[in-house]
Amino acid sequence: MENQIPRLSPEELRDRLDQPGLYIIDLRHITQWAASDRKIAGAVWENRDSVAEWAGKYPREATLVLYCA
Repeated sequence: MENQIPRLSPEELRDRLDQPGLYIIDLRHITQWAASDRKIAGAVWENRDSVAEWAGKYPREATLVLYCA
């Protein structure tokens, strides 16, 4: 399927964490995110219901890694 979104395993992501242009975005509900002690180092929280509002602040050539668990 050509419209599939690529997926990374945890190991693949760990190997790429130091690459420039990689942004890790946590899409959990804000209360879940705030209460969690399990966050990926360097990840930022964004509101999953407002993608149009924040998507433009990341460079078009960047790699965005989205997660919600």
